[in-house]
Amino acid sequence: MFEYIKTMEKRLSEEDAAELKSIYEPKIVATPPGNARRQFAVMPDGEIRSYDEISPDYIYSTDCGLSFKKKKGKPGSLGPSTHVPGKSRYVSIREKHAFYSDFGPDGDAVEVKYDVPDLGDSFNPYPVEMPDGKIRLITCSHETVDRVLNGVRQLYEIPVLSISDDCGESWRLLYLKTLEALPEAWPHLGVRWENFINENHITTLPDGRLMIVARTSRDKFYQYFSEDFGETWSDPAPSPFFGVNTTPYLLRLHDGRVVVFWNNTQPLPEEDKHRMNYPVDNGDVIGLAEDVFTNRDACHAAITEDGVNYIGFREIWLNDVRNSPDFRSCGTNEGDKSVHQFEALELPFGKILVHFGQNSASRRLAIFDINWLYDTERTENFRNGLSHVSTQLYVKSCSGSIFGRYPGHCAWNRTNGALLVPDPSLNGAEVLQICRVHDERLFSEKQGLVWNFPASKSGEVSIEMMICQSGVAMSLCDHWFNPCDDTTPWYAIFATKLDKNTCPSGEWFTLTVRWDGDSADILINNEKYRTIVSHNKTDIGISYLHLITLSENEDFEGVLIRSMTKK
Repeated sequence: MFEYIKTMEKRLSEEDAAELKSIYEPKIVATPPGNARRQFAVMPDGEIRSYDEISPDYIYSTDCGLSFKKKKGKPGSLGPSTHVPGKSRYVSIREKHAFYSDFGPDGDAVEVKYDVPDLGDSFNPYPVEMPDGKIRLITCSHETVDRVLNGVRQLYEIPVLSISDDCGESWRLLYLKTLEALPEAWPHLGVRWENFINENHITTLPDGRLMIVARTSRDKFYQYFSEDFGETWSDPAPSPFFGVNTTPYLLRLHDGRVVVFWNNTQPLPEEDKHRMNYPVDNGDVIGLAEDVFTNRDACHAAITEDGVNYIGFREIWLNDVRNSPDFRSCGTNEGDKSVHQFEALELPFGKILVHFGQNSASRRLAIFDINWLYDTERTENFRNGLSHVSTQLYVKSCSGSIFGRYPGHCAWNRTNGALLVPDPSLNGAEVLQICRVHDERLFSEKQGLVWNFPASKSGEVSIEMMICQSGVAMSLCDHWFNPCDDTTPWYAIFATKLDKNTCPSGEWFTLTVRWDGDSADILINNEKYRTIVSHNKTDIGISYLHLITLSENEDFEGVLIRSMTKK
């Protein structure tokens, strides 16, 4: 199943092999022609392809993703597809159609009988090795059906598996259990776009079980397990992965470990859509149509060696246009300007090629080293600007729920919040200033900072800072919140206020939070100040620092941040 990795390695020159080995943290290598989901294909000779969504054209790499070239594809060819291990066959499913070719992705696509409802968001088939050595193919999709609940017509998603035991020549459907809608609850003033369960993806865990992780409208992805190679499945249950209405992807490595890609993020609380400053469809108001996505600007990865415990929870990338004032209209007009949705391949030398995002403004191909997920420390001193932190604020904008109706899909325009300013010590460095500037165009004026580090159940974070005027609320969290989200302390594992009443004023000092289990010590300049207890529990450990201004009015001075370190 992983023979292609050796084939790729043999194609590399010594120079290219050295370059690939040198990559550690995520490095962008290309902008793919299509959105991430099922655009990859690996040719028999190890060539990597990333296809367009609406044409047979693609970009290709013969050096393990270090460089890509464009090429016109052959009309009628199979295109992006899955290779059946041990066979010459490649197989693809595209909603209501199933195809195969015995001549690779360039071969003519042979369509097979596939009498199914209109399935949505299908992935490429996943190969499962059966006890008799044969290969079962399982494709994850969902069916959207109409139903009436409490007198209201709903579009109800049900996860569906398409299963083939004859190399894709015939298929049968298996429906999984789904969820019911959630009632509105604080801090939300409305209901989210209710997706129930959809966009599910599958892998084989190190212990041989199959696992599916699926998108939901709840605060977490849900998961299913199978112990009989996909014939029967457990009921859906919350997974360890936070995320709302985004798409997961599971990559099994050659040694059995599994890498999970997802958006470990939470959107801003729902607004009362009866009080928005632009027209809103009734479907948006009652949760039957699309919503504003304020949680698709950071994407993540974690790894498991046993299918139970996960390591990493690291940001692969932050959206290049996350601060853009023309966010809704940048890139191609239609489509989500996000870094959600994924595909990934294992490469030689312990590297991974990952395709993430939608829209030409934000989708990317990146390579990183698997060992990067095992790091335990991180430092940020802003020497590379704001590339490793989130600081965006949102502009009051229209946000269409129908593709093509507005330039932006489920989007609000953005602007910079916290900014870099000269260090008042006049040492030639820049520091981050978190303050509050009055601007009625903004959804929220509260500036903040969000910083990711490797997740751990015990550890310490130190912040070199200066409180000039209003202080900040500090939260340590296990997932990403918007910089301007002042509900973050309510969800945080640990939270406290840092202001002139609790910390030195007008001078640099080092604040350290040292946590272990349910308690954390706070130190100021290495002197213990107080102990705080956890607000909430976490099974995965803390991976985020969130700071947001405490100012209730305009404050041009705020707080300065010189550096942050996690040990």
